[in-house]
Amino acid sequence: MILENQLSKTFCILPWLHTHIWADGSVFPCCMGAVDQPITNLNHHTDLLETINHPRYKEIRKNMIDGRSCVECTKCYEIEASGGSSMRNDSEKMYADRILELQDEQGNFPIEISKFKMRYMDIRFSNLCNLACVTCSPLFSQKLHSIHKKMGEIVPEREIIELNAFDKLKPYLEFVTHVNFAGGEPLISEDHYKILSYWDERGQYDININYTSNMTMLSHKEFRVINFWKKFKNISILASLDDFGDSISKIRVGANWNKIADNIRQIKSLTPHVRLQISPTVSALNIHRVFDMVWLFESEFGIPPQDWQVNLLQYPEKLSIKNLSPEHKEKIKLSYEEFGEKLKSRGLSLPDTFKPILGMSLADSPTWKGFETQRNEFLRKFEEALP
Repeated sequence: MILENQLSKTFCILPWLHTHIWADGSVFPCCMGAVDQPITNLNHHTDLLETINHPRYKEIRKNMIDGRSCVECTKCYEIEASGGSSMRNDSEKMYADRILELQDEQGNFPIEISKFKMRYMDIRFSNLCNLACVTCSPLFSQKLHSIHKKMGEIVPEREIIELNAFDKLKPYLEFVTHVNFAGGEPLISEDHYKILSYWDERGQYDININYTSNMTMLSHKEFRVINFWKKFKNISILASLDDFGDSISKIRVGANWNKIADNIRQIKSLTPHVRLQISPTVSALNIHRVFDMVWLFESEFGIPPQDWQVNLLQYPEKLSIKNLSPEHKEKIKLSYEEFGEKLKSRGLSLPDTFKPILGMSLADSPTWKGFETQRNEFLRKFEEALP
């Protein structure tokens, strides 16, 4: 049974030990779950156990056991088809030692979970953020609410969205071995500091803590996050940076490059055990500078190409590199090949995280002209709507 599931191209271990929840309460099987396919809403349930046993959650688990694909998991399937390693692939390796724990007495994966041990936590507690990024959404930054409203885009009813789910999560915090803090900007999240304090009081310093942060701040109110990081043994940061120098503020409106650079240096100096990776959202807006950015971060901060985790934007489609012109895609292909050759000349292989860039840029897009028009119109409206 174990071998059969592990070989399945649809099976994923995450629905048995993890859930992903947005600040508005929307529940997904993971952060790669289709954004238009939420399973349910945490606010409609009395506790987390009831949530992860929602009929649609059980349907996902049954599909995976039976070898059927899930519409919620399309992103992972696309990444795998492009030659990359998906979250499904990575999770299977990361939690291989939990297989027996998740099975029932007959060695089967249960459809309904009686005791949920949340080994991996990824909850977006609010959309509070200090930046207004072009490739983001009001669901993840309240600063985009008024901008998108002026543009005529669909926006949530509330500008600030907060989950207030600490009490529902607290009974499961003792089981957590991995956590991802993202946002909004997680370093200004009150619940984030409540959770760190909970683990600090219990001495749970072995937890693998991962951040996706815009790197613009290291303090919030009375909290200085580095003081926590000094105690925890396994900290990784995905620095969500889409460009460098003054150009970064064109995509991440409000970002200050000098402040970001200073924060990176502080982390490397004061908490050298922290693994700092660069995780750009690669889109039509920055693909032409991505490879130059790699070498800049290596020379300025000592962060090599192997410490990159590329997030390839898929939605909105008008901003995806898939929908650039054939001429532009040819330039991407050449830059990609030059990047690979430069790595090869140094005795290095191309990290898997970059490979989907080529696959996506080679993908056929017969309607690219329409997307180009939409993209130009979107960017024009965005700039006009800025305060």
